Amino acid sequence: MSIPLAIPNLPAAACTNAIPDDWFPGERDHDIAADAKAVCLRCVERVACLQWALDNDERHGVWGALDADERRRLARNNARKSRAKEATA
Repeated sequence: MSIPLAIPNLPAAACTNAIPDDWFPGERDHDIAADAKAVCLRCVERVACLQWALDNDERHGVWGALDADERRRLARNNARKSRAKEATA
């Protein structure tokens, strides 16, 4: 049985009929996270999904093929680049 994930405004997402636990694995469930990321990488909504997670500070699960740690690093790098750009403007 699968339960649709609640992904706002992403009706074509590849995970809409997935089992939510697959996208919210425990910290040691690397194989499950890798499987979720593989689905994300083939998804037409990947970029929009990732942007939603970043915009909403989603701290858990796999979104747009990135886990929480990867999203934190991405957000930190984006903030650093933004500050550097503002400093040179």
